[in-house]
Amino acid sequence: NIALQFKKLQKDLEVVKASLAVQLARKAEQSMEELDEKIKEVESEVENVVKQLENVDLEIKMKENELKSLLEEISEITKVSSVFREIEEIRGRIARNKDRIEANKKEIERIEKHIERLKEIMRKKTGYDVGVKAVLELKRPGVYGTLSQIIKVKPEYARAIEVALGNHAQDIVVESDALAVDLVKYLKANKIGRATFLPLNKIRRRDLKPELRKFLNLPGVVGLASELVDYDPRFSNAVSFALGSTIVVEDITVAKSIGIGRVRMVTLDGDLVETSGAITGGWHGERKEGLIDTTQKEIEEYELAKEELVEEINYLSVEIQQLEKKLEELLEVEKEESQRTSGLVERREVIERKLDELREKRRELFDKRLDLQSKLNSLKVQRARLEAEADKYKVEAEQYGHFEALEHDVETLKAMEKELEDKISRLGLINMKAIEEYETFKAEFEELKKKYDKIVEEKKAVIDMIERIDARKKEVFYDCMNKVSKFFDEIFHELTGGHASLELEDPNDLESGLLIKASPGGKKLLNIDAMSGGEKSLTALAFIFALQRYRPAPFYILDEVDAALDKVNSEKVARLLKKLSSKAQFIVITHNDAIVKAADRVYGVSMVDGESKILALELPEAE
Repeated sequence: NIALQFKKLQKDLEVVKASLAVQLARKAEQSMEELDEKIKEVESEVENVVKQLENVDLEIKMKENELKSLLEEISEITKVSSVFREIEEIRGRIARNKDRIEANKKEIERIEKHIERLKEIMRKKTGYDVGVKAVLELKRPGVYGTLSQIIKVKPEYARAIEVALGNHAQDIVVESDALAVDLVKYLKANKIGRATFLPLNKIRRRDLKPELRKFLNLPGVVGLASELVDYDPRFSNAVSFALGSTIVVEDITVAKSIGIGRVRMVTLDGDLVETSGAITGGWHGERKEGLIDTTQKEIEEYELAKEELVEEINYLSVEIQQLEKKLEELLEVEKEESQRTSGLVERREVIERKLDELREKRRELFDKRLDLQSKLNSLKVQRARLEAEADKYKVEAEQYGHFEALEHDVETLKAMEKELEDKISRLGLINMKAIEEYETFKAEFEELKKKYDKIVEEKKAVIDMIERIDARKKEVFYDCMNKVSKFFDEIFHELTGGHASLELEDPNDLESGLLIKASPGGKKLLNIDAMSGGEKSLTALAFIFALQRYRPAPFYILDEVDAALDKVNSEKVARLLKKLSSKAQFIVITHNDAIVKAADRVYGVSMVDGESKILALELPEAE
């Protein structure tokens, strides 16, 4: 019962966990829908700011053209147009450079935040086995990471490399075999899990055999798997061990044309052909991030973009310094001509102030766009995280197979989960073999029960038959007794003028004694034991003749039945015998004349000279 209870609790716990995963997936999807609405709002704001920027850029361009025309006018007046144009050009370049530097700084800040988010996502990935995760979290010197971590893969090769690595993706690359042994002991001592280690001082390469390298030049062959990934040269042996003998091809058709079993091959969409001839493949569905993570590639691209922006800032800063120095020199020349062009200069200053305002507005809009873009990226990262959570919970729910989800909220399901876990914990040690043993005994019991039930059924049938027989026996017996009793009374009445009857001592028990009651004429009812000898004889004869009437016999032998009868009663018996002899033969041994006279034939027996002599005499019929 405890084992069955444990099994039921386990099943209920699985349903609760599966339902919890479904509810968490739904919750994540609802949050994704809410984020999608926010993303649309922010994208709309970004689009609006971009339009405003375009309008401000157009206005700046118009003002710059206006300023350019004014400068040309001033230059015509002053005949030193080249100085004024150069000053304005330098000022414009300085302003543009500063704007560019400011924009680059904002972009660098945004990139750094995005890189940090991507790194956080990488840190939270939980695809590794328990033992592998435990070793990586130790951060021991000489532990370089898993094979999937030390290599960098382009997105278009990610699925092929992931399949080619197989279980080797979680192999941990370490500096030496001594370190590997220490880590194995650590896992064993703490009962954490298992991991595979690739010590660089011991691991052997698995390079493609020279005679097989000819396949690399065939149409449809992408290349050698170990040459399609980037890695630190010191890890060459470990990478060669896992990927050095595997060729990447475009599809399974190319693999077939090369020859199944000739070389290990993997297709870009993840079909694997082993040298044993085994082929593994089919539809993978949409690829999700596995142990081979393209996030690192994205981080590197952002880092490269950041370096380019820093270099551009340094270059622009140096150029601004040079332009400001040159501007100071040109302003001295400009002062000499300012007296003649004061009105135009004032107009120029108004335009320049307006340009400054517009440029400031542009910077504000640009900053706003960067902020919105950063917010948008943050929302997209949150959505990606929620999508990963939803997928994780869906996969977790699918692991439990078919089940009917419980429609409770997350808090209720968590409480149910804890309650079930507590109940399971309170059960203590469970003998799960008890269920199997119970089923075995149950099968034996049910087999014996069937036999028992069959015997009981047969017994009931026998008892029913006995009861029917007993009922029939009682019916037949009472029918017989009642008829005999009737005949008994009639014959007794004929002999004595009285009445007689037959009864059982116990009417419900056919095995009980038979009571013969008689009441000779003129006397009260007597039990046979209370009668005289003659009365007993008459009663006995009446009983015998009653039986004869119920079931006649061919003949009867009566041996001196009249011995106790007087003459009157003897004559009554004689008459009765005469009457009954019409249907049966009576052989009577008697010394009574009355009986002899009533006979049809008489046989006398006498002793003559020591021998019995028999004399037969046929009597005439009475008149």
